[in-house]
Amino acid sequence: MRSSYRIMSIFGISIELHVTFILLLVILLGYGWFTAGFISGLKLVLLFVLLFAVVVSHELVHSGVAMLWGIKVPKITLLPIGGAAHVELPEKPHIELIVAVSGPLFNIVFAFFVLVLLWFAYPGAELFPDADLLKMSDAILSFDGLLRFLLHINIVLAVFNLLPIFPMDGGRVFRAILALFMDYARATAVAANMGQYLSLFMVFAGILLPNLWIILIGALIYMAAGQELRVVRLRHALAGLSLGDAAVRDYEFVHESMSLSDFMENAIKPQLSYYPVVDASGAVVGMFNPELVEGSAGGGSSVGEFMVRDYVTFSSSDIVSDKLLGILDKSFVFVEEGGKIIGYITPEYLSALARFREIRGSAI
Repeated sequence: MRSSYRIMSIFGISIELHVTFILLLVILLGYGWFTAGFISGLKLVLLFVLLFAVVVSHELVHSGVAMLWGIKVPKITLLPIGGAAHVELPEKPHIELIVAVSGPLFNIVFAFFVLVLLWFAYPGAELFPDADLLKMSDAILSFDGLLRFLLHINIVLAVFNLLPIFPMDGGRVFRAILALFMDYARATAVAANMGQYLSLFMVFAGILLPNLWIILIGALIYMAAGQELRVVRLRHALAGLSLGDAAVRDYEFVHESMSLSDFMENAIKPQLSYYPVVDASGAVVGMFNPELVEGSAGGGSSVGEFMVRDYVTFSSSDIVSDKLLGILDKSFVFVEEGGKIIGYITPEYLSALARFREIRGSAI
């Protein structure tokens, strides 16, 4: 099952909704509906769509600044706690610093513009909306209410993102500053550990308040910090290694027409987890993982019915560190050389390979 779905493309950047974000909209609709009627539910959905329009703008600014440096930004994913631009920044502190501050700076400038507009259009008016969600969703239907909401949400986003909680913008600024004085991997470890401690504090504060939203944000930030640290450590451990050198070459092809029962009896090997699948012409058409069909070997089913057809292929000359995020985003990728598949790579295998290189390096 896919975790996110594309809804549009802006400047070549795919905007995707995570399934949890879709679930959030359904929950909001239900909350408003059962609390104050169906129309109130729709207003709540509109409120959060507007909120995430601001979030997308924030992430697009990050992405645009990154693209000015020649950095590719394939997609932005919308999560219940905000947006995440998939940007693989080079390990250059000054670039990370500029990209990190660009998002909050946009929110500050936008908030200032809205504030000036409020002062001139509605002198003496309240500057911030009511904290109650239902009242806030009613207020945005008027122009002054919309302006107050935009002022409030941009200030909140700017302040929250500038907190030194890695991997949020403030945490990235902190890492960039640290990286001026120490190794990038070490700087990431310090920033990530600090981010995890602060995110645990958020979870604890959310339990005391109590506030489920703060608990959720803290938990997700904790996991994101750990994932970012893992990526940096992998990149450093596998530095200079090509995909051709890293690829698993101990594999066997299976035909898509082979029955599952025949595969289980004659073809399966205990040391192999993945099998490239070929068609009648011998061309690779997918990948088969026996673990996904446990208990389904009967009934005349074939390997082709269970193989994964949506796969990515990289060149053997590509460098692992350059393609790392693309590999970690998939369960496997094929490696080709001269138009032929010569092996494959999985995230699990990369982690094991990185660990082996670290152990060997420390022993030399």
